[in-house]
Amino acid sequence: MTPTDAHHTAATRTFYEAVRPADTDHGETTPQALLIARTPR
Repeated sequence: MTPTDAHHTAATRTFYEAVRPADTDHGETTPQALLIARTPR
């Protein structure tokens, strides 16, 4: 993982934690799936 990837991951995680409503039905599944989909390979 490059520093850029680490920064992108942290920034994206922060974005989802800040924006999404608290939801116990999905837990971390939805933001994690989106994070994986958005992370460049």
